[in-house]
Amino acid sequence: MRAKGMTMMRMPLTVWSWFITAILGLLAFGVLLSAGILLLMDRNLGTSFFVPLVTLNGQLTGHKGGSPLLWQHLFWFFGHPEVYIAILPAMGCAPVVVRVFAQTDLWI
Repeated sequence: MRAKGMTMMRMPLTVWSWFITAILGLLAFGVLLSAGILLLMDRNLGTSFFVPLVTLNGQLTGHKGGSPLLWQHLFWFFGHPEVYIAILPAMGCAPVVVRVFAQTDLWI
């Protein structure tokens, strides 16, 4: 349903920003989903992906020793692209709005 002659390289900047945002969303939310599933398994099924090895009065608890740093890494792999997911649509829309109100070409 696009205009005749409209190729990928001729698409407006707004469309490109939404396209890149969609790709980043697909990549980032999979990591968040897997981290959330591992966290739910730690809390409900007794696994120890994130629960560290704890000693109370010299006695070890039932956990085998997970890594809280793993949670930080998995959340960072989501959190860093999420910033770009939030800002890219506005960064793609602003130049188009400025171009329309300035009544000029985008590349000048």
